[in-house]
Order: sequence, then C-alpha cells, then structure tokens
Amino acid sequence: MDLALTKETFKIIHTFIDSKNDYFDIKGQVKTLQSNVEFAKKNNQKIPAKYNNKEYLTNFVKRMVLKRSFNSNAKMLYKAILEQDRNFLLERVRYDQKLSKSLYELYTSVKLPSSNKEISKIILSL
Repeated sequence: MDLALTKETFKIIHTFIDSKNDYFDIKGQVKTLQSNVEFAKKNNQKIPAKYNNKEYLTNFVKRMVLKRSFNSNAKMLYKAILEQDRNFLLERVRYDQKLSKSLYELYTSVKLPSSNKEISKIILSL
C-alpha cells in the first residue's frame, strides 16, 4: 500500500473514530478501562497518575482502535482486493459495514450501492 493510499485510509478510519454515533464504542472501552483502574486502586495496586485522566484514556483507546482497525480491516481488505479473494470480500464488504465499504470504495474507486445483493454482484464480477 503506497503512502498516499495509507494517508487516505487513516483519514477514513479517523472519521469513524470521531463520529457522533461511536462506531467503535470508544465510550464503552474508556468506561471499561476506568473501571479496571478503579478495581486496581481498590486492590492497592500502584497506578500511574495518567490513568486517572479520562482524556488520556480516551486518546489511548482511539490510538489502539486506529492501529487495530488499520491492521485488521484496511490491510486485510487491501490484500483481498489485490488477490481478488471473493469469499473474504463478500464476508466483509456489506452495506451495513460502513468502514469496510468506505475502504473498498477508496481502494477500487468503485461506488458501491446500498444493498448487499448489488454489492455481491460487483464483488463476484471481479
């Protein structure tokens, strides 16, 4: 994947991370981390002060989601497109999987319709 495509991929993932509908459940993950910190405090474990800051935890989760999403979604999808792995693409690229759909459109320059049946036809025609 070239550098320009990588930058565009990160932009797309960032829009989903920062979306109002919390696509990756950032709030839920931060809440879980906060409860883990509280549990550790109750058990007299030493916790670095930065883990008491909700903003730090939110940024930490966003970085981890970005990294995980890039490695698991973007790279695998790009590889599947290059190898024309129809089974993988049919499994991942659906109308309700907005991130995968956006990345597919970026990588192929093909605007996908809003139904799984039509998306499947496009993928099967590869």
